Amino acid sequence: MQLRIAILSFALGGLAVAGACAASGAGMPADLVPAMVAVDRAYIPALALSGQPDQAAKARAALATFDAAWSGFKNGVGGQPGFDEEWRHDVDRVDGAIEKAKQALSVDGKAAVAHEALESVRMTLLNARQREKVPYFLDYVTLYHNSMEDVLNGKPEGAIADWSAAERLSFVSDLDMAAARWNKVKAMEALLPAAGLPPGKLAKYDSQWSLVASIMKDSRGALDAGDDAALARNLGRLKPEFTKTFFLFGDFPQ
Repeated sequence: MQLRIAILSFALGGLAVAGACAASGAGMPADLVPAMVAVDRAYIPALALSGQPDQAAKARAALATFDAAWSGFKNGVGGQPGFDEEWRHDVDRVDGAIEKAKQALSVDGKAAVAHEALESVRMTLLNARQREKVPYFLDYVTLYHNSMEDVLNGKPEGAIADWSAAERLSFVSDLDMAAARWNKVKAMEALLPAAGLPPGKLAKYDSQWSLVASIMKDSRGALDAGDDAALARNLGRLKPEFTKTFFLFGDFPQ
């Protein structure tokens, strides 16, 4: 598997970048994808560290780095012609999220507010790319994240045997959707070379993808077997292992 991804990285890297640009709306900047990848590599540490209440100082530093990266982007590639009318509102939304996060991190105990504000950034940019038909690898990862949260937040209370038919149907639907979206991440790996993942992290990405897929499969197996303990154990592992995968795409301070 590692070899297959390495081959994709070298053989399809140029094709993925060119394809992303060609598939974008007419007149979109040719270097839009790599510019957005650079923003994401600064954004992900700010998002991650703001979610850790004991890392406020590092979160503020990471947010400053992201703010600078975003400012460079919006005044550079993001300020070029070719974007639709909604794009300026997207820029305003990201600006607002950054400002809200700054204010929250300036007050002790408000890291969660900053994290929530920064969470909105990836959906704002995902929606913008979808409108502009820009293929972007991390958007598929984000869509899985949303489905994963549906699974974790939508699990019915009580033992599996006590769930109503409607509760079980809803949870199975959420679980199957999350599994399908994780498989879509795998299916879109031709875009991976353009996603800014350092070559040294390809093997780790591949192992993490397989691990999350295994947890999803085991969760479904536990549900089908009515094994409450196994289901709880697997769901408890799901977000931490996904998070490790997502963090591979960020430049964290050493």
